[in-house]
Amino acid sequence: MFHAAFSRFARRLAAGAAALSLAFSLAGCGRSLNSFTWQVEHVPENLDPQLASESPEVIAVTHLFSGLFRKDESGTPQPECAERYERSADGRTYTFHLKDGLVWHTYKDQDASTPVTAADFVFGLQRTLRPETQSPWAESFTTIRNAQAILDGRMDASQLGVSAPDDHTLVIQLEAGDSDLLSKLCLPGAMPCNEAFFQDTGGTYGLGSKTVMANGSFYLYNWTESGLFLRRAASGSLINSLRLVTADAVSSSGSSSDSQSAASSVDAAQQVASGKADAAFYTGTGDVGGLSQTQYAATTWVLAYNCSAPGLSNAAVRAGLSGIAQSVSLELSDLRQPATGLIPPVVQLNGSSYRETVGNVLASPSDPRQSYRDGLAEAGLTKLGGVTILVPEGESQLVGQINQAWQKELSAFFSVKELSLAELRQQVAAGDYQIALLPLAPSENSPLSLLSQFASGGFSGVSDSGYDALLAQIQAEAAHGCSAERYAQLERALLAQAPITPLFFQADRLVMASGIQGLVFDPFIPSVDVTFATKK
Repeated sequence: MFHAAFSRFARRLAAGAAALSLAFSLAGCGRSLNSFTWQVEHVPENLDPQLASESPEVIAVTHLFSGLFRKDESGTPQPECAERYERSADGRTYTFHLKDGLVWHTYKDQDASTPVTAADFVFGLQRTLRPETQSPWAESFTTIRNAQAILDGRMDASQLGVSAPDDHTLVIQLEAGDSDLLSKLCLPGAMPCNEAFFQDTGGTYGLGSKTVMANGSFYLYNWTESGLFLRRAASGSLINSLRLVTADAVSSSGSSSDSQSAASSVDAAQQVASGKADAAFYTGTGDVGGLSQTQYAATTWVLAYNCSAPGLSNAAVRAGLSGIAQSVSLELSDLRQPATGLIPPVVQLNGSSYRETVGNVLASPSDPRQSYRDGLAEAGLTKLGGVTILVPEGESQLVGQINQAWQKELSAFFSVKELSLAELRQQVAAGDYQIALLPLAPSENSPLSLLSQFASGGFSGVSDSGYDALLAQIQAEAAHGCSAERYAQLERALLAQAPITPLFFQADRLVMASGIQGLVFDPFIPSVDVTFATKK
């Protein structure tokens, strides 16, 4: 059926594209750069969208390439290369019609004559699903017909349910309905790839300036050891210069408007406020003054128990500790709210917050003290000895409230040791801990992003064959759409074993200097998109 609302968005963005086309023709008129610079941990090493996984690479290919859709500031997919589409009555076949005039461009926009065709989208998705590509985006597209068989090596990529009847028409056939398909088509794994150019690069596609051919609104202007620089023609107050630079490059280049940076550390707000940054992900809890900010609760702080440690290997012991910890009314800042489960509120499912949909799933024994005593007896212990609680620097007071409750209710006396968060993570990853307070954040917009980390042999050393079986079932169901209650069933099963105690959700923030509007951000990667952004 035809989507009228979609058509309106298509006409609006088509008009914008026409304006940009006119702007390109006037590129030599001396319009000044309207720059946005983002600090990255490392300069992007690969500009192949099918392979991009880390934040710098994802940000780069997000601007260099255009997909069928692009998300707007509200996270809603809007048409980009697609003019319109139809969906079959059973929801399994989508037919997309491409806009006219789509072209590829090369380094410094030297060649913009090769047309973008539907076959380029077919080849891009085939590359994503080929097992030899090892694309980080492959799992997102397993609802496409034959995708899983191709990914498993049981079928050739040419059998993928994606076809191009002509240069302007793309057909995607699904195994089952997928309500998130349009959002998935915004991902780098769905970007087009020109097969002839790809083959000509001889295995160096995306690795150098001359082996990148992109179709986005930005083109590659420069790529050095200190940064990646993208540009597009000036058009009103639209940002037309994107600079991805390292911290060293920022500090050595001054604080002019074209050398501003964003940072992900806790001093990010100060950098923005001082004029040295345009925007920043800010994970601290301090005041950001009058800066514009967007809050999103994407982090869950938990107490993690080493399920391989003496005593803590007993589920009843852990349940007792967890029950007492949950009963403590912690003194939290405004940016921290008591947790109601492991999955933070930022995770969406079918357009709504998963957390709000399923509500509170925290589990606690009716008598945590008795559970703790019974668990110690089962483990052949009279008490837990030699236990140290590892906490990030500055969080001892918060953990002290819980530690006091354990002492009072369980006669459990544990020491507390502060470490930098990086050191704490290293010790937890190595299994060198008994109890640790640490933040967990999903890497993608799915409840499974965190829940899958607790399969046997994974995070915290928990081993539960029942949980493993349920996880496998739900992972299979998720490929074709899974209800919130099924995920909640898995979340409850995990918390019943108490390898962790969710304590509170923390609201992280994107802070921006005044004058910036329309910035799109993804808290899971994390990444930003300035395609629709303006800066005055």
